[in-house]
Amino acid sequence: MRFHSLLRASLLIVGGALTFVTQVSHADLLIEHVTVVSPELPKPLPNRYVLVHDGRIAAIGERQPKASPGTARLDGRGKFLTPGLMDSHVHVSDSGGLPFLSDDPAVAGLRQQYFRQQPRSCMDGSIAFSLTSR
Repeated sequence: MRFHSLLRASLLIVGGALTFVTQVSHADLLIEHVTVVSPELPKPLPNRYVLVHDGRIAAIGERQPKASPGTARLDGRGKFLTPGLMDSHVHVSDSGGLPFLSDDPAVAGLRQQYFRQQPRSCMDGSIAFSLTSR
């Protein structure tokens, strides 16, 4: 239980910092020494460097990537980063936030993308339904 509370708090801190830096300055961001947790990996990857370019993750690695001058840096020691985690509180049979009945092709496209992403975004039940990210 304590692990989940720490994970939740760490995600909020890293996510908030990432949102702040990308919205305020449009500068690249390098998160250093963070533990990466992914639903596509069998276990967390400790002490990683994560480079964010134009608001998207551009690189994840054990070695520090080349970053442009002016890149903002965030110390991720003791924190967790979960790329691509979505709010899994919604029912998996429903595309949350979209109109249930709609003839709009844009809504249909969003619904298809949601269901294509959904299996990769749900981690095991112990944490998938206890986290909320932006």
